[in-house]
Amino acid sequence: MNAPAIRPAAVGDAADIHALMLTMADDIPLAAETLEQQEALYAALRKILAFGQSWIALDGGTVVGFALIDAAEAGRHWGEEERLNLRYAAGAALDGLLAKALARRVPVAATVREANRNGLAAALVRAGFRQRETRVGELRFQYEP
Repeated sequence: MNAPAIRPAAVGDAADIHALMLTMADDIPLAAETLEQQEALYAALRKILAFGQSWIALDGGTVVGFALIDAAEAGRHWGEEERLNLRYAAGAALDGLLAKALARRVPVAATVREANRNGLAAALVRAGFRQRETRVGELRFQYEP
C-alpha cells in the first residue's frame, strides 16, 4: 500500500474533510451530535480553509487525513507578527501533514483535549512542539522554529 498523497487543502475540500471529521468525532473529540453543531463545524471549517494554510492527505481521491490551520493574531497590528493555530489534525499521514504545516517556519500553537484518542499529542511532540501548559481538560503546545 502506498502512503497517502499530501496536498494543500482548498475550500472545495470542505465537504470531504467535514465527512471525515464526523466519522472521527469521538476520537478528536468534537461536539457534533446535533445538526446545529455539525453545521457550525462546517462553517468554521470553511473559514479555516479560506485562510489557505491547511493540508490534507489523500488515498486516491479520498480524504484520509487533515491538518487545519488558521491565523493567530499577535502584535499590535494584525499580521505584524505571523503566528498560526493548528485547529484540528487527525487521520492518516499525521506526521507528514504536521511537517507540511511547519515548513513555513513560523510559530504554531496547538491545543489538544485530554480526551483526544487519535495520537495528536504524541505526533506534536515528534514534530518538535513543546508542551507549554496544561489546563483543565486540555494540553497546550507551541512550536517555535
